[in-house]
Amino acid sequence: MITSGTDNGGRRQSSHMPAKPVQPRLRADLVHRPIWSNRRQVWVIKDPIAGTFFYFSPQEHAMLSLADGIRDPGELHHAAAKLFLPARLLPQQVDHFFADAQSKGLLATTPAKLQRPIDRQPWWIKPLVIRLPGVDPSDWLSRLEPLGRVLFSRPALAVAGAMTIIATTIVVTRFGEFADDIATAASRFDQWWMLLAVIGATKVIHELAHALACQRFGGRCREMGLMILFGVPCLYCDVSDAWLMDRPWKRMLVSAAGMMAEWVIAAIATLVWVSTIDGPIRDLCVTIMTVCSISTILFNGNPLLRYDGYYLLCDAVGIPNLGGRAREQLRHVIRRWWSQDSSAAGSLAYENSPSQNRENRFLVGYAVASGVYRTFLYVAILSLFYAWADQRGFGDAVLALGFILLATWGVRSAKSAIQRQRPQGTKNQAGTGRSTVYRLGCGIALAASFLVPLPSGVTAPMITEPADSETMVVSKSGFLDESVRHGETVRSGQVVAELIDHPTADQRLALETKRDQIETRLATIRDRRSIDHQSASAIPTLERGLQETVKQLSVLQQESDRLRIRSHIDGVVFAPPTTISRRSDQITTTTWSGAPLDPVNQGALLSDGTTACTVGDRTRREAVFYLRQQDIDQVRIGQTAILRVSGHPRGSVKGRVIQIASSPEQQLPDSLIQAGLLTPSTIDSQATPFYPVRVQIDPQVHGLPVRMIAWGQIQVEPKSIWSRLNRWSGESF
Repeated sequence: MITSGTDNGGRRQSSHMPAKPVQPRLRADLVHRPIWSNRRQVWVIKDPIAGTFFYFSPQEHAMLSLADGIRDPGELHHAAAKLFLPARLLPQQVDHFFADAQSKGLLATTPAKLQRPIDRQPWWIKPLVIRLPGVDPSDWLSRLEPLGRVLFSRPALAVAGAMTIIATTIVVTRFGEFADDIATAASRFDQWWMLLAVIGATKVIHELAHALACQRFGGRCREMGLMILFGVPCLYCDVSDAWLMDRPWKRMLVSAAGMMAEWVIAAIATLVWVSTIDGPIRDLCVTIMTVCSISTILFNGNPLLRYDGYYLLCDAVGIPNLGGRAREQLRHVIRRWWSQDSSAAGSLAYENSPSQNRENRFLVGYAVASGVYRTFLYVAILSLFYAWADQRGFGDAVLALGFILLATWGVRSAKSAIQRQRPQGTKNQAGTGRSTVYRLGCGIALAASFLVPLPSGVTAPMITEPADSETMVVSKSGFLDESVRHGETVRSGQVVAELIDHPTADQRLALETKRDQIETRLATIRDRRSIDHQSASAIPTLERGLQETVKQLSVLQQESDRLRIRSHIDGVVFAPPTTISRRSDQITTTTWSGAPLDPVNQGALLSDGTTACTVGDRTRREAVFYLRQQDIDQVRIGQTAILRVSGHPRGSVKGRVIQIASSPEQQLPDSLIQAGLLTPSTIDSQATPFYPVRVQIDPQVHGLPVRMIAWGQIQVEPKSIWSRLNRWSGESF
């Protein structure tokens, strides 16, 4: 069985079959090279036009060499059967072998194949890895050849190994300190441009190490350029010529060169880390250690993706083009089950040996593991992108697009697994009905999946507040005289803050003086009424004046009571949130700073309408979601809400919707803007009002801070992909 060498760049091969049996002829420009793999000899054929590699056993290579353009199919069947004696080789197996060779472009039956390289795959075939066209670096790499001979000499490799062992020992023995420094660096390292520059430099060194190692052992770096890897730009180099190296250890050293270079960088950073004190240099070293060791092992060393670890595994198990052969073996198993055809694989006779059967089981296991892991990556990346898009109002469109991409990938994979290449002119009568069922099933599944309701949610910024809280608002402007402090417990009816209004106080003092004077005069006249009848006539006038003064004092007393802010519930005093007006778009200017009841604001003016504080439960919390107008109609009382709390052990907490505002909020918490959950442009837009929705957090959840800012999601009625697209298009256009 021929396995295509997509390890070197993933170029796609044509699948055209010859129209009728012809005398196949092997292309004369192909490069043939025997190599050793897992103590077995394997022939590698390089296509210099397409830049691909193919792998053959000695028997397969000998059979391919029979294609001289002279032998007819009957002669090929006879000559090929002799190569595999005493095993029996069926004529249809020979036909499949040469049909496969034809599809890979190894036979010169179509001269046009020799005139241009085969085109690259479209980017959407592998959206996780998008390779941009590169350049040939041979000229300037040749100038670095002396450096490569030094770096990959035995003494240099021994020094690199010793440094790596020493650095690993240091990190293991001081792992607690290392973990603390990682957290510290992540919390305070704000010079992101420097971090990106360091990461970019290490990746350039990584790829350059591959190129120098390949050149050191007789290969050539055919291309170097830019790759979009998981959405991140990085460098790549094509060192697929390493497959022509005769010894496995050389190929493995080329594959591991990039990771080895990063480990040396990490070792140097470790030695600097233990020699410096807390500061920016130490933070930078910790970052380099993490990027060049842990992340390198997790990504570059992962054998389930086609990076360094994959190529190392290929040589370790002695199976060149492991991914391609694994997928082909999995297709073979699926085809046999699908068509109930024991000859569906087109396998050669020698492949039924016990050792080959063990290898086939390993290939199927690897193909399944790799497929599951890739699917997990696709879904994880799509989920992250969906979460980002949902926060900006177009999550449904991204979900539909991701579903279409995943469905297309799944259908293509299933079609590739079920269908197999046959020489033109032959038909699989048994599989015709199954093929029709497959197409019909795929169509029904895709249509149904667009109409089946799926779980849906509305994402919005939210802020936590004390449960059963009461907001204390200044009802009359005044200067702060006395107040309780934040965190103190108050009882119902207790004065939380007392203000002073000097004009009111002066007026009250004048009226009290006047009242006292009238009362004193009335008492004097009443005492002298028996001897001074003329003065007694003034008593009614004085009594009316006293009544009017007392009435005025009563009104002033009511005004003075408005200067006393009382709590109507038992609870704890919390600072209020800073708000921004949707009308004025300016934070209210005051003579106080921080929170109104802070001790530094003693004597400061608190204007009418100022939120002084909030009184609520000490441990239980509620959350206020701020939903856009186009989302508020989906929310109902009693729906479940999920709060994404990064510091919580489970990563999120649940709650229940208990109140939905009927009118938009005019004062939005300024902390939502400072945290980046709302943008000033969003606040400025009067066409996008926000409605507050109050959520009661699970009472068993304790310890959530007040005024915590986070994203949350309210789980609304399930909606299908089709209804999501209709809703999004109606809102956007």
